[in-house]
Amino acid sequence: MALYRDKWALTRPSHLPRPAARGQALSPSETMRRGREGSEFVRLFYHQPRSEPLVVLVLLDLSGSMTGFERPLLEFLHARLRVDRALSVYGFSTRLTRLTRALKHSNIDRALSETAAATPDRGGGTRIAAALQRLWDRERARAQSALVLISDGLDAGGGTAVFDRWVKRWHGLTHGRFHWWNPLGVAAPETLSAASARTLAAHTLYEAPRNFRELSAAWRRLQESPRYNDRRK
Repeated sequence: MALYRDKWALTRPSHLPRPAARGQALSPSETMRRGREGSEFVRLFYHQPRSEPLVVLVLLDLSGSMTGFERPLLEFLHARLRVDRALSVYGFSTRLTRLTRALKHSNIDRALSETAAATPDRGGGTRIAAALQRLWDRERARAQSALVLISDGLDAGGGTAVFDRWVKRWHGLTHGRFHWWNPLGVAAPETLSAASARTLAAHTLYEAPRNFRELSAAWRRLQESPRYNDRRK
């Protein structure tokens, strides 16, 4: 019958150094409650302002004129997404498609496969103005650091007035940090005959990266810009 004696209560004498608490019974529930609440230092650390990089948008041209460049560019963006969480990737040809989730797969072959499945319009016309308009509807409410358009700049969509309006809108939203990267390696884009290319050259920060080393250098300059390092509370 000794096995059925009364159980000890889930308390024990406290041996805290504070005289007011010495000798009091320890309550596990009260201890857990205080632990969840945290000390003053924990609360100060939790409520202090934290810094995060603002979102960088990448708009990748997947039209027919970019054939041969799309796979290396997707591989580069896949590598960037492995280390840069403040990055959002969209692809466009005749329509706009979000590619961030597909490119986040650790396996590059699976990432490229899902990207190809998500973009059945790949290889079509170049609708830069329409893509900028749809991107505005999706992303204008989020704080933006920069927009990077990777394209040859040859728009086959609407008129010049529509194209100019959306380029200027994004130029204003990003505070002038609208980048245009042309993988075709054109040194002077203002000499191109297409009106869309001349408009982009006038309202964007132009670069012509032709390989992975130049892409990495362009991305490093983008990250070092003051707007990318702005702080959010």
